[in-house]
Amino acid sequence: MDNTITPRLADPAIIATAGLKPDQTVYMYPLKQPGYQDSFELFAYFWEGRVGLLVKTGFGRHAEAKFRGENESLIAINNALRRFAPYSFGYGRMAGDEDEFFIITELLNVVLDGPPATLGRRLSRMHSRPAPIHPVFERPAYGFPVTTFCGEIPQDNTWKASWPRFYVENRLRPICRRIQRPRKRDSELEQQLERVIKDVVPELFGRMHPKALSLATPRGPLILETFSTSILFFRQRC
Repeated sequence: MDNTITPRLADPAIIATAGLKPDQTVYMYPLKQPGYQDSFELFAYFWEGRVGLLVKTGFGRHAEAKFRGENESLIAINNALRRFAPYSFGYGRMAGDEDEFFIITELLNVVLDGPPATLGRRLSRMHSRPAPIHPVFERPAYGFPVTTFCGEIPQDNTWKASWPRFYVENRLRPICRRIQRPRKRDSELEQQLERVIKDVVPELFGRMHPKALSLATPRGPLILETFSTSILFFRQRC
């Protein structure tokens, strides 16, 4: 069995986005980890020393939209709570292939060095930051400026005035439409959806403390959907 790892020469656009010297020859090494197809690790030298970078690549508008959403989400998380998520160097289009896109983030070797409550406190702190006033609603609103993805499924983050409305219009109804898309209209499914909207949603949100329903900057599309795919637990390269 051949376990040879064949590196890929980094595209000039990747070198520029990472902030490396344009005349550098940089190689990217495929990540041999389940679930990380078309992903590479790249090592660069900055003032703080050798830094590992994660490069994800993909083709077409779908990949471009995914990388845009991930980039904006990581920026929003780190603006809300510094160093809580991998730093994003940016995303873009390959210079050598206009249909191929990429995103570059830190390559983290995460060590859980504290009690589980520590993560909970940091999440609480991140969600406690007040959201800015939305220019249309003239008060904090629930949403996010760009589409994000849960796996391969795009998430509609159009701004809504309340969390329950966002949950219904931007999550429950789109899921129902997606389920019905391959086949004919499913009246039973639609009836069950309306029951959930009428009975379950008010009960779910009605039990929450008013402070839990207050809006915060990173809460919009639950951008942990994206964040959770960006933290890597992996071994250090030899």
